Amino acid sequence: MPAPALTFVDRTYVLHRNRRLIYFGGTDYHRMSSHPEVTDAMCAAARDHGISCTGSRVTTGNHPLHEALEAKLAAFFRTEAALVFASGYLAAMVLLPAIVDEFELLLLDETAHPCLSDAARMLNKPVVTYAHNDPADLRKQLRRHLLAGKMPLIVTDGVFAARGDLPPLAEYAAIAEASGGKILLDDCHAMGVLGDSGLGSWEMAGIKREMIYQTGTLSKAFGVFGGVITGSKELIRRVEEKSMVFIGSTGLPLPLAAAGVASLEWLTRHREVIGMLQQRALATKQRLREAGLNLESTPVPIIAFGMADPESAGRMSQALLDAGIYPSLINYPGTPPGGLFRFALSSAHTDEQLALLVEVIDFAFS
Repeated sequence: MPAPALTFVDRTYVLHRNRRLIYFGGTDYHRMSSHPEVTDAMCAAARDHGISCTGSRVTTGNHPLHEALEAKLAAFFRTEAALVFASGYLAAMVLLPAIVDEFELLLLDETAHPCLSDAARMLNKPVVTYAHNDPADLRKQLRRHLLAGKMPLIVTDGVFAARGDLPPLAEYAAIAEASGGKILLDDCHAMGVLGDSGLGSWEMAGIKREMIYQTGTLSKAFGVFGGVITGSKELIRRVEEKSMVFIGSTGLPLPLAAAGVASLEWLTRHREVIGMLQQRALATKQRLREAGLNLESTPVPIIAFGMADPESAGRMSQALLDAGIYPSLINYPGTPPGGLFRFALSSAHTDEQLALLVEVIDFAFS
């Protein structure tokens, strides 16, 4: 069942049941979805170019705006090339057919995003799961299933979206290098958020770019929509030639492509907001750790915690509502019985809004 309908008032407030509430939900980490430069670019493109090219990009559906967006992405992520398509959920499905012949075994984190497990299992290759964020179990599964001389592909989220935890990428990279393999990294929640330059979780972990395949989305930090693959010109060429998901899909709607260009241009000029958000996330988590919450000290701008039962969750929701904060309670499969409160900080939230969130959570747990 869909969640309650919300009307966005501005960059940090929503209207819910006729109340204006501070909003810490979603994944719009820099609130680019409502930035004037982005929305103006989108409206102008709709007027000038229409909504869609109504065709596959390998036939009649390619457009200069698609190529402009890919050039901006390649420049932002400091790669030779990039590719955009309909949705971040499809990114691994678009990528894997181009690289599948290089690997004999896919090793998948047991809690990986469904987009990764769906993509891995559509291939005619063995897929083995390993315990969540557990390098020791990853090594054990490699020894058990990988034949001598064959190459593995380690598949993981760069940031696990529900709780905001990070995989041990430096250890994974060492495992991959020792076995001649690589890492497929779904960096949807890390692009434009983590690393000194916002290049993603691999940059933050300090591993070599050539050890990974990076997929992601424009719908988080960039506030727009569409799937992303970054990499070499040769990799992108192979995807364009071999991926039927890409070949058979209509190109990204043109207003969204223009909005993506504008968002990337703004964040390229203002990369300092990426580091500022990381520092605010660390400081906010530290205050909540002092209040007794078990939170990892990472710069991921996600604060998540479960409640013991539905009654406790109800009391927390009411306390948040009383303070004028929308209670971002999610009930994904595998979350605690009382649900999971998940708050996404953004670079647009004020210090006062963050302090109020800490105060309410602190009081509830004291």
